[in-house]
Amino acid sequence: MLVAGAGFFIDAYAVYSLNLITTLLGVVFWSGHDHVDGYGGNNGLLPDSVSAALKTSTVGGLIIGQLLFGSLAE
Repeated sequence: MLVAGAGFFIDAYAVYSLNLITTLLGVVFWSGHDHVDGYGGNNGLLPDSVSAALKTSTVGGLIIGQLLFGSLAE
């Protein structure tokens, strides 16, 4: 029961924190008006392709983790 509860908590935390993380990544790496060394130029917003890739990979990792560790827990 503890393993199932811990797994649900970690999955929910990862999904909850994803929007905060993508916002902060946009501020750190895409702030400003000019491109400098490959960073900046999007006024603090993540490009749509980067945001979609991060969110898709997070959900994909959650699914793979649930299948793998769920079977190991049983």
